[in-house]
Amino acid sequence: MTDYSELKRLAEALHGAEWQLVDGDGFDADNRFVTSQRRIDDNKVAFAEINYGHPEAGMGEPFQSEQVTAGEFIAAANPAAVLALVAENERMTSELEQAQLIGRISCNFDGYKAVLDERDQIKAENEALRKAVLAAREFIMHEAEVRGLLDENNEVSFRHPRRQAAIAIIDAATSKGEQA
Repeated sequence: MTDYSELKRLAEALHGAEWQLVDGDGFDADNRFVTSQRRIDDNKVAFAEINYGHPEAGMGEPFQSEQVTAGEFIAAANPAAVLALVAENERMTSELEQAQLIGRISCNFDGYKAVLDERDQIKAENEALRKAVLAAREFIMHEAEVRGLLDENNEVSFRHPRRQAAIAIIDAATSKGEQA
């Protein structure tokens, strides 16, 4: 982005000066001037002169269209117009920065939403695994009951350490899941 602060400062210093393209008079009748309404000793202040030239100098041709257009452009590029352009640029820059921020927020939200979706997917998978593990525990306990492998507390007997270990692992895993 271009910094227009110096251009803005200069335009503000001249603000209030209405610029216009006028024909010369008297000795300068063949010339045109970009002037301001600000006056010094009742004379308009000329900011730029578009010199037509004098016939004595061998320059008797009429104004070229580029000269007229240049004068009109200089008059139109007055402080008020420059300040309006700088203000519009500042407004558009601010809008662009806001749009970029919204874009970053949107990207962050989309990323956050993706993380939440993934979390929900993992929760669903964990719930399915928990149900499968509880079903496995129920199967082990039912099989132990049918085979007469339970002790007096209806737990798998110490004489069957692999079944006891499987039940202990299942109980530990499912109790952690219930606490969370």
